[in-house]
Amino acid sequence: MPASTMAFASLDLHPGYAQRLKLKSIGDRIVNAGGKSYYSADKDIEELPALVAPSLTATSTRDWFGGRISMGLWQQGDTPVTLSALASDDDAKARTSLTKAQQDAGGPGKLGFTLSDGYVLVAKADKDAQQAVEAAATEAKAHPLGKRPEYRSAVDKLDGDHLLTAWVNMGDLGKVTTAAMMAVPELKADPAQRAMITKQLATMTGQLAVGGQATDDGLEIALRGVGQPVRPASTDNACKDLDALPAGSAIAVATSVPAEVMKQAATAAQKSAAGAAGVQDPRAVAMINKLLAQLANVRTVVGAAKFDGEKMGGFQLNLGMVNPAAAATLNALLRPFLPSTGATMTTSGATATFTAKGLGAGHLSDSAEYRKVMAGMPAKADFAMYADLAALPHSGADTAQLAAFTGFGGAVDQQDDEIVGLFRLGVK
Repeated sequence: MPASTMAFASLDLHPGYAQRLKLKSIGDRIVNAGGKSYYSADKDIEELPALVAPSLTATSTRDWFGGRISMGLWQQGDTPVTLSALASDDDAKARTSLTKAQQDAGGPGKLGFTLSDGYVLVAKADKDAQQAVEAAATEAKAHPLGKRPEYRSAVDKLDGDHLLTAWVNMGDLGKVTTAAMMAVPELKADPAQRAMITKQLATMTGQLAVGGQATDDGLEIALRGVGQPVRPASTDNACKDLDALPAGSAIAVATSVPAEVMKQAATAAQKSAAGAAGVQDPRAVAMINKLLAQLANVRTVVGAAKFDGEKMGGFQLNLGMVNPAAAATLNALLRPFLPSTGATMTTSGATATFTAKGLGAGHLSDSAEYRKVMAGMPAKADFAMYADLAALPHSGADTAQLAAFTGFGGAVDQQDDEIVGLFRLGVK
């Protein structure tokens, strides 16, 4: 890939020996638990080239595709171009296959390709795709993405042998997204909303890298970020907040929220409420505005829910407010409405807690499966979540697919301008 690539992702299903053994073990356990033959690594490998072009079927690529594929977002001038690189074990057969794919796609204007050093580089664009891929290949040879300092600064922080590696330059992505968003008719007609979105996108900086691998107990995704906008230091620990939520929760989330984000959310919500149809009573409008204004005082959100079949079976929501006075104000504003909802509300210091129907006794951390999924998460996290997959609403085919898995959890922490995150899918 050329060094000026803005975003990149690669999948390697022929990794190192240790990773292959773990992947095979996980795959066998998924098949045994779910009884689904489509959890086949060989079949998945053969179907990967179709992501690049539909006519690159398993039959047409089986004799040359090397089991490694990457994709990137690149620009030629102001034109976005999607690049793909596929490992080739036989360049002559790869050329035959890609030539047919090019014809099926509408010619070299729509799909272009080059072959070099055991890889096929493919470009897809609205026009001049062949010119684009040749320009990309020339740049990649002189200035490859793998030697770009910004790329290395994030990807080198990933540990282990990864099946999946992804990277994005947030600043470049922000610029492209801004240009795309400015073309949306609704935003053109709303200068205030356009200005707010543009301001947010302008804060996107730094690099993010993601690595995915198989472990002894499941699949993991590691996240590393460098050069991110510095956030005020948080004293909260989202993982500990998650641990303390009630046992039996099907889904649980804990997060700290920057003051500026909540202030913007409150302003946007008030603006939306002001234009809502059907709210004519001045007293009701004033009450709604007071409630929405309290959003600006929220600093942490910690919640959990369980289900009875397809319906909500109970929930708990803890809102950490900026101070005890804010929690008391929120309590006073909502108390008149709670009886009709079946929920109760209590306050303790700066925390306001809403509960409906109640959850299980004990804590999430009492569960061995929860502890296994959440093991090794960042010691101090700004965000954490957990889902007991068996306890979520599902039926039919979903039940069979989820039978192999225990839970999904993760946490993210930011210290200064660096981000560390880990997400894990547990397998029985």
